[in-house]
Amino acid sequence: MVQKGIAGTYCKTPFADSYAFISNPATGAPSVYIIGSGQVSPIASASIEKILRSYTADELADGVMESLRFDAHELLIIHLPRHVLVYDASSSANGPQWCVLKTGLYDDVYRAIDFIYEGNQITCGDKLESVTGKLQFDISSQYGLQQEHLLFTPLFKADNARCFDLEVESSTGVAQYADRLFLSATTDGINYGREQMIEQNEPFVYDKRVLWKKVGRIRKNIGFKLRVITKSPVTLSGCQIRIE
Repeated sequence: MVQKGIAGTYCKTPFADSYAFISNPATGAPSVYIIGSGQVSPIASASIEKILRSYTADELADGVMESLRFDAHELLIIHLPRHVLVYDASSSANGPQWCVLKTGLYDDVYRAIDFIYEGNQITCGDKLESVTGKLQFDISSQYGLQQEHLLFTPLFKADNARCFDLEVESSTGVAQYADRLFLSATTDGINYGREQMIEQNEPFVYDKRVLWKKVGRIRKNIGFKLRVITKSPVTLSGCQIRIE
């Protein structure tokens, strides 16, 4: 017997040969769980639980969950009134991997919903207009409009260390125009400094390095924020920094 309740009517969905659901228990904060074979296991990270905690019980009850699979990615999508959360089961071997989807250049709620595989393509509905869309994997725009992508590194400790360069792995060469990445740093995890522009994509340059050559001396802690606004696909991973 599993003593977990479901937060709302549509706060559950089949996922990875089991069921995923949002639980809002009286004994603790809401979280996301997977139930199967009479056992339940949490999959939400601390940051995701903080987002869920910001909603009331009535708001959580209005949530909608769905699952989607493509290119060996097993995705769990959670539609909430102010957020759309995505969990990737295929990338979570070393810990839960979550991201927050959004629309536009600000923090607007992601507009696509009700994904379905139909006619050799993945189609979706829309929360804002009476239109249907389809997933296209060689762009990152939504209905022809540029989108903002935000990535944050953890805040790591480097007492009085010299930082020479920061590099991000990327698959480049597929952009129609030369794209730039905006990089900023923080020492307290709250306030970020002036953004530095780095070229991160260029047409037909497939071995381009996304590199910030000189960072400087670190007094105690440092973390970075990467921001990209583009229509081209964004394939950033493997952030690394050289410190002495």
